[in-house]
Amino acid sequence: MRLGRGRMSRVALASVALAALLSGERIRAKAPGPEAVRPQIVPTVSWAPLPLQAGSPLGAAQLDASANVAGTFLYSPSPGTVFDLGIYTLNATFTPDDQVTYEALSTTATLVVYSGSVTSTIGFDRSSDDIVSGTRPLLDPATNRLFVEESASTLRVVNLSTGSVVRDIDMGVDIYLHMAADFGRRWLYVPAETDSIPSEPRLQIVDLDSGELVHSISLPAFPSSVAVDPNTGWLFMTTFRPDHNFFGPEALYVVDPTAPGGPQVTLVQSNLGIAPVWDCYPPAIDPASKLLYLTAHDNTTGTLTGWYNSLSTHVVDIDGTHASYGTVVATIPYATAPYVIDRQHHTIYAATSLIRSLPDLIENSPNEPASVSVIDADPASPQVNTVIQKIPVAPLGSFVINLALNPARGLLYAVVGSCNQFLSYDDDCRVAQPYPGAFGALLSVDLASRALASTRPLDLSFLPYINADNDQGMVALPALDRVVTIPGFNHPLKFFSDPQPSTAPVPASTSAPPVTVGITSVDFDAVTQGGTVQVQAIDPASLDLTLPGQFAINGGAGFEVSTTATFTGSVGICFNMASVTDPDQFAALTILHGEGGAWVPYATTRNFDTGMICATVPSLSPFAVGRLNTTYQVQIQYDATKAFKGGSTAPVKLQVLSGGVNVSSPAMTVNAKGLRQVSSSANFFLQDAGNANPDNNFRYDANLHGYIFNLTTKGLAAGTYEMVFTIGGDRSYHTLQLQVR
Repeated sequence: MRLGRGRMSRVALASVALAALLSGERIRAKAPGPEAVRPQIVPTVSWAPLPLQAGSPLGAAQLDASANVAGTFLYSPSPGTVFDLGIYTLNATFTPDDQVTYEALSTTATLVVYSGSVTSTIGFDRSSDDIVSGTRPLLDPATNRLFVEESASTLRVVNLSTGSVVRDIDMGVDIYLHMAADFGRRWLYVPAETDSIPSEPRLQIVDLDSGELVHSISLPAFPSSVAVDPNTGWLFMTTFRPDHNFFGPEALYVVDPTAPGGPQVTLVQSNLGIAPVWDCYPPAIDPASKLLYLTAHDNTTGTLTGWYNSLSTHVVDIDGTHASYGTVVATIPYATAPYVIDRQHHTIYAATSLIRSLPDLIENSPNEPASVSVIDADPASPQVNTVIQKIPVAPLGSFVINLALNPARGLLYAVVGSCNQFLSYDDDCRVAQPYPGAFGALLSVDLASRALASTRPLDLSFLPYINADNDQGMVALPALDRVVTIPGFNHPLKFFSDPQPSTAPVPASTSAPPVTVGITSVDFDAVTQGGTVQVQAIDPASLDLTLPGQFAINGGAGFEVSTTATFTGSVGICFNMASVTDPDQFAALTILHGEGGAWVPYATTRNFDTGMICATVPSLSPFAVGRLNTTYQVQIQYDATKAFKGGSTAPVKLQVLSGGVNVSSPAMTVNAKGLRQVSSSANFFLQDAGNANPDNNFRYDANLHGYIFNLTTKGLAAGTYEMVFTIGGDRSYHTLQLQVR
């Protein structure tokens, strides 16, 4: 069985498992004898309540169940009931007029009580005649560009700021798994397979900006998940067994993009002791703890029996300095992908699996409401890697399908819904007669209170036929006040407005505190006459302003900031860009100020922990968050012809140049990515002496006007080594050599 177009959804797998569990013996119904009593007929009831706006009374548009025979419905709650926003279960009892022939019955339906509405739609068709299901889309947060499978071998790039298609990328082979990206290097990793029989697994590496194919490499096995570690730029990949068995143990590989001669694939662990559940569950890496979170189960027998038992999140150590590197260090029962990492609060949000075993899968019998699991990800916490809270978001029998985070606004978004029928072979919920109880909704949860903040109804085209289907997706665009949901095949992207406050008062003061408007903060030196501050999100690329060549703003964040207050002195301006989660990409963000017909860059301070970037400007006007594309040069400040003594601390010193000028400064981050022995190409994880270089960052030294990394050579064999590192937002990987004797 091919892993690509022939791959199986969980529904198909469930049907195979069901067939495997059932015996071959046919059970025939006996003909009724002469004394048999004719059973009553169960009426057919249809009920699909229309969504209700919060504060409006329950009425005929919701209490409109119908039956195929005459009779009476009694509803609970009763007409006129007013609900707060949320998702509710309605009950009805049907009593047929002919109670001899027909049976009375009770039924339920789901009611979405909403706030908010769809603001715009992008027509976006994906052909479905050539593939079973698509891959989850991937968002480049710096450019607001979405990469999504358009057909079996084609990626489509969509600019979510404008709704336009940027380009289609012909991959040359079939895409078959969710994607991953190294935003610092600007590489997109696309697992694929050839058309040959048997098919060959490959990894296609694409330039995020140009769409050009950078590398195409053969893989030792078919991946079951891929994720990039922002700390090292390495791609971690779990794989199926070489014989393509879905139910055997996973192996763990790492792809080093900096290896001489091109990316190098290295086996880390041949048996993780867990088994994959296919690509409908993309993993996540927490860069703070250097842990990989992936959804799997503990069945490694290679058989179908018990396939869905113990569906959980398994936590893998990917810190090469640890003895536990490449092993499962924790298991979080019943928490599953999709994952959302809130790095500001050391928290991971995940879906709560309602499936306890294979019979649960077949019978669709979850025993608790759909909820979001809150996982403690603080390494210093005694509760680390445990579920500390479950946030109920939908009624019994429904599922959390997608999650997205707006850290600047403190909101978590969730797509929830249910088709209420597992073993269906329809492509999704779009059927002539929706299943009883079928519904869809987009929710937002306030992260501070973990209470429901908003609810919007979704039509059934947004729902897969089973929880977390492959081609579903959702992204949050904080700077554009939007949430974008990606439905199934041949349906448009939907943009939902997420309006934030656009004005805030400014009191008169000689030491006025900063004024926060949405994700923007404005700090005046002194305000002589009070007023208000107004902030409006804009597309910076649409303004007729000259852009310096070393910056890019296409698809990025832009703001028109103005005030009616009278102020003196300079203005501190800050934007919360916590949605940019890659540290190298974040380090490249620069505040640009519209002045005199041009975008003028200002010295920008960046705090990756809080997501804030700030600058001091002379006035208010259009602002853009640009991305620095400068390529730097390196000048080493040690004698490379002399070797460091093995076991000693090697002070690796360098200066960063641009155009021949030393531009080293405390504001620029130089981050060490790895170390390899040139003669054997063996890779090593960097170890600094003590904790002189936290997070593997070089330390800026004012006397040197450059940077120092105190590298411990303990355990290194004699030879020549190459250190790999990045500089600020420069997309290139830089290297230097040193010798150990």
